[in-house]
Amino acid sequence: MDNEKTAPPERPNILFIMTDQQQAETLSCLGHPVVKTPNMDRIAERGVNFTRAYCASPVCGPSRASIFCGLYPAASGVTKNYMPHRDGTLLLPEALRRAGYETAMAGKLHLAPIEVAHGFEEKHLHDAGYNVYREDEPLNSEYVQWLADKSYGGDIQKVIAQFNADEACLETDPFRFIMGSNWRSEKEHSNSWVTERTLDFLRKKHDRPFFMFTSYFGPHQPMMPPEPWASMYSPDEMELPPEFYTETGDKPLAAEKKDSSPIFKKGLTGRQYREALAAYYGQISMIDHGIGRILDELDAQGLADNTIVVFTSDHGDHAGQFGLFFKSTMYENSVRVPLFVADPAKGAGTCRKLVNNLDLYATLLERAGVEAPQTASRSLVPLIDDVQLDAWDNVTYSEQYPWTMVARDDWKLIRFRNEDGTQVHELYRLDSGPADFSNVWNLPEAEGVQSELVELLNRCEEDAKGNGYG
Repeated sequence: MDNEKTAPPERPNILFIMTDQQQAETLSCLGHPVVKTPNMDRIAERGVNFTRAYCASPVCGPSRASIFCGLYPAASGVTKNYMPHRDGTLLLPEALRRAGYETAMAGKLHLAPIEVAHGFEEKHLHDAGYNVYREDEPLNSEYVQWLADKSYGGDIQKVIAQFNADEACLETDPFRFIMGSNWRSEKEHSNSWVTERTLDFLRKKHDRPFFMFTSYFGPHQPMMPPEPWASMYSPDEMELPPEFYTETGDKPLAAEKKDSSPIFKKGLTGRQYREALAAYYGQISMIDHGIGRILDELDAQGLADNTIVVFTSDHGDHAGQFGLFFKSTMYENSVRVPLFVADPAKGAGTCRKLVNNLDLYATLLERAGVEAPQTASRSLVPLIDDVQLDAWDNVTYSEQYPWTMVARDDWKLIRFRNEDGTQVHELYRLDSGPADFSNVWNLPEAEGVQSELVELLNRCEEDAKGNGYG
């Protein structure tokens, strides 16, 4: 009969959407007072919103490698950007490809070597448009060549020069480094390009279940988006977040970070902070608009009922915390991430257990029916089935040496290792705000939990060198 529907294949499609450097609470579904994210919210509403998710490492390359192999940097070998993972490491797209999945990606991958497929049959790469750090990044970017062909007469060096002008000025003009010079139109922007490549993929005929990795470069700096997003949020109406006003007198690590920051060396005005946050929120809303188009296309192609949609960020951004921007510390705005898993075969809800976005490795392999190798990744499927699961070990860990962190229940311990081998610790409650407000390390009332978390962090650091932790 014409109106009979063919049963969907047992193995679900997977659409994995990632932003770069998005602070965990910049979502309207979490009550953010400014930013509007109706389409990211759609994913959260369709699935499980993990409100206490962390990244394995608050730096791009190590974090992405951890998500794709289920291992912490010490075990994967990717302890810094541009480092390749250890031989024999099974990446998520490769495991899915071997199991019969069609694998594709668009946008930022940031795995090394840059020219390797890393398990993707279809690869539309844009790691960076500048060559300030590596000569080969823009030369391997399909987007940079596309933009050169579209608007610069095919001259890729002109495009690279535009990117370099913004990226190379951190020490001399940190505000321009944060904002950029906004030289691309909406149609020329990499965020739009990533959306279009994803739409192209979804509109194709698929004879196999697919894994599509959609990875936006934003809201990573340069933060200023093109119009109409550049003027979506007015700096005049912008209130600085409460974390901006948090003092660092009891936080030796935050104080040192501020003292060494080019932002503080040059000095940003209050107006510039407001302009930066308005731009940051505008770019998040620009990406959200693209995500909405992708979700609409999933519906239009009849794919939504058999597609798991994942949304996360590789790490956060200080976004004004202590007057800082960017990442690489174990403070909440840097190390926490948004994380949604919308599985049409499962329920929806809010999960407040401590998880890590490297847990997506085991989660997605389990849902694809692929046996996962032993790693540090814990499948989130039990939490997706029961968001209040009592049996969940409520611990998570992150590392970016010389920083490490462990969180357990309502506590977080940060450790920093000095070059002379000495250690600095900070201890925070997670159930009070603003984030990282009061360091209670060595206060009498925290003595018991302090010793317990030191022991736990020691164990996590050691176990993370292998296949697990805790």
